[in-house]
Amino acid sequence: MAGHRPPQLGGYGPNPVAERIRDKLAEILAAKRKLHPDLVVLTGLGLGADQLGAEAAGDAGVPYVAVLPFPGHEAVWPEPARRRHGELLAGADATVLIQATAPKSKQQAGAALARRDAWLARHADEAVVVWDGDDAGVGRLARSFQDALGETEVWIVAPEP
Repeated sequence: MAGHRPPQLGGYGPNPVAERIRDKLAEILAAKRKLHPDLVVLTGLGLGADQLGAEAAGDAGVPYVAVLPFPGHEAVWPEPARRRHGELLAGADATVLIQATAPKSKQQAGAALARRDAWLARHADEAVVVWDGDDAGVGRLARSFQDALGETEVWIVAPEP
């Protein structure tokens, strides 16, 4: 699970756009689980689509693995977001830590996030990307998954207002 962050998902708190996306993701996961009973969701557990993916996995009864770029990646988030991250992390069936130490700069943090995304693309069989079709950064991420997995193995879910 990957994609947009909260500004493109109706805001940072609970809202109708995020709820619709979470419900759509849960619907996709429930259908996939019927085809693949051993289904496991991989999520970066970042703000936005990553966390909605973890919530949707829980709603669909699908286990999920939190793939974190580095320890404390959520440290700069507001307290409610950090608290929700902790709850979702506690609910994960496993955690993968890509880099053992926290980065010392924004550039290093960006590189760690890119390594996390590359790890996800190497270890997934399919991907679901929440993308409005316009955001260039999310588009690059979607294309990287398509390059790694094949175009038919990447589901695009558009946020609807």
